[in-house]
Amino acid sequence: MFSQLQAIKEEMDKTEWRKVIIAYEPIWALNTGKIASADQIQEAIMLIRDWLRDHCTEQTSNDTRILYGGPVTETNTENLIKLQGVDGFLIGSTSCKPVFRNIFDMVHAQAQRDVSG
Repeated sequence: MFSQLQAIKEEMDKTEWRKVIIAYEPIWALNTGKIASADQIQEAIMLIRDWLRDHCTEQTSNDTRILYGGPVTETNTENLIKLQGVDGFLIGSTSCKPVFRNIFDMVHAQAQRDVSG
């Protein structure tokens, strides 16, 4: 994971990080349907933010959007949207299913609570 971030860093001016969106999915979850635990996701997101702070700037760490790209389902969305540091989801095949509307509604409702709260 960090080698990919380093490769990006080497090719960009530091001011360009504000244009970057990072999608994180554990390698072992790719195309398996296996879902990382909330703790695993939280830990990985915090490690990415720590790397950004250590190798770029505090501002970059705070401002870079990080999405969870693993399986997002109607069942796990409610817990995933509450994770600190996760700015959204990269939703794959579920976006082609009717249940996607329910996921969208949950995420939208949480975003409204975050803005008003």
